[in-house]
Amino acid sequence: MNKTSFLQAEFTRSNADAESLTVPAVISSDSPVTRNGYVEILQHTQNSVDLSRFPLPLIESHDSRQVNIGIVENPQITGGKLRAVVRFGQSARAKEIFSDVQSGIVRGLSVGYEITDLNETQQGGELIVTATRWKPYETSVVSIPADINSGFNRSNFMEPKHQTPTPASENREPPVDFKRMELERRDTIRANVEPFSKQFPDLYRQCMDDMDITPQEASNLFLKAQGARAVPHNLPFYRHGSDDRSADFGGHSSTHVLDAMVDGLLIRSGIKLEKPHVAARDFAHTSLHEMCRVLLRGDRGFSDNSPAGLIKRAMTTSDLPYLLENVANKSLMLGFGEAPQTHDAFCNIVEVSDFKKQSRIAMSFIESLTATPEAGEVTYTSVDDLKESYVIQSYQKAIGFSRQSLINDDIGELVTIPQKLGAAARRTEADLVYSIFNTNPAMANAVTLFHASRGNLLTGAPSALSATSLASAVVVLRKAKDISNRGYLGLTPKWLIVPPELEITALQVLATLNNAKASSTAIPDSDFARLQVIVEPRLSSTTGWFLLASGVETIEVGRLTGNGISFETDNEFTTDTFNMKVRLDAGAKALSALGMVKSAGA
Repeated sequence: MNKTSFLQAEFTRSNADAESLTVPAVISSDSPVTRNGYVEILQHTQNSVDLSRFPLPLIESHDSRQVNIGIVENPQITGGKLRAVVRFGQSARAKEIFSDVQSGIVRGLSVGYEITDLNETQQGGELIVTATRWKPYETSVVSIPADINSGFNRSNFMEPKHQTPTPASENREPPVDFKRMELERRDTIRANVEPFSKQFPDLYRQCMDDMDITPQEASNLFLKAQGARAVPHNLPFYRHGSDDRSADFGGHSSTHVLDAMVDGLLIRSGIKLEKPHVAARDFAHTSLHEMCRVLLRGDRGFSDNSPAGLIKRAMTTSDLPYLLENVANKSLMLGFGEAPQTHDAFCNIVEVSDFKKQSRIAMSFIESLTATPEAGEVTYTSVDDLKESYVIQSYQKAIGFSRQSLINDDIGELVTIPQKLGAAARRTEADLVYSIFNTNPAMANAVTLFHASRGNLLTGAPSALSATSLASAVVVLRKAKDISNRGYLGLTPKWLIVPPELEITALQVLATLNNAKASSTAIPDSDFARLQVIVEPRLSSTTGWFLLASGVETIEVGRLTGNGISFETDNEFTTDTFNMKVRLDAGAKALSALGMVKSAGA
């Protein structure tokens, strides 16, 4: 059941950072809240809160039509509360609101969320709705202050669009089973339009999530979307072998033809496309100069039909550069996305908007509660924080294609080389990540990431990879506490990262722990059964290995808005070359040593 709701939260103004424009905030809690006819409880566990939308946009008064004024990032679920850091942007409006937050004029944060699964129970004649799975999706600065009794309160000024079940009583009919009705609505929509969901993912998500949209309305919306995207049936796509040089595009935009040519060239080069253009096969066996002839069909005054003449003339239009650029760009992105790398498994990959310093704040636990005698004074506590920062940088390479290669129809180069450039960009990102393991950089407190004082550096002969040394590393993670040493983090070991020299040893150790056939002392289905071995040749030590935990930030990869990779082309007049430049704007930073252990192995 998807239900959109809003709740109130509050800023922790005392910890506002004017330099980074950040303010810690309590986003939500598991305190019961009375709604219209029922009581709502949001579960706050790692499995119940879907944090996939973080960082969340920060907007004003839930007005999604306006540009966001910041983001909400670094979520942490502790003590039945969801905490995060609100980072304001650099616009004048964002800085104005940040100033009001600091001064206490603006106090309220309202968080929009969706309930995707719930349980309904009766208690004392009252309906209790417990959200067992829910997802925050935006935060808003609002004028209504937080509830003084709880430190925040869920807003009742914007109720869900649908009436919620009311508790049963002797004078009323039994409550309607809204959960069943919503499941039926979603199942019907899914059966009707799921074949087209990949073509229109945003529309599909809207129809599934908006309880106001009936199955019939969803079908109508998809029909309308398909009609808007459809290619006109009378568009005269070029057929291989045709010698029609006089026909134009029948009044239609040539974009459809160009897109078909792009996919045709990719297919010709052996690239598998999930959904190629409907006319791509028409160009899969067409040479580049024949495509130029098609693109120049409307040029009545052009007479040089040689391959060199066709390509020369087509390069002076916008069509051939568009064609070459899009072929190269698609190949580049395929290379970037498919290049095998290992760091994605344990890194947190985020988008950053600029090259300014990126600051990430980790907050401590609240101190354990203390006993208070009768009429005794309650002592105050605070939340400590630790800030790590980094900046992204630009990494670039360029390459050129000669006029001769285009005339010779060397399309393989036009596809393969951008793919290799994309793979090179991906490798560069991985190099940034694993340089952290190899160089052991200093953190914000001037202590290196792996250090004896942190307790996360094992050395000497006992640190060689074995079941015993692995157990020692596990103990470090299991006993890890927050940044102020106030409470255990409850970490679970997840990734064992080793160089190729230790691959077999790692597999043998895990087999001893997990496989009952390999060892009589093995314990199948333990956390070790879910331990992932990552073999990484970039690791400089042949004996050292690392154990990383889930449930805590370790390394963050920041990419410039998009996916960090960009692509530019130009035509060089003096050298007759078609040039392309690939740029990766990215950075990597270890945010916390708490979930990482290094064992030197010697």
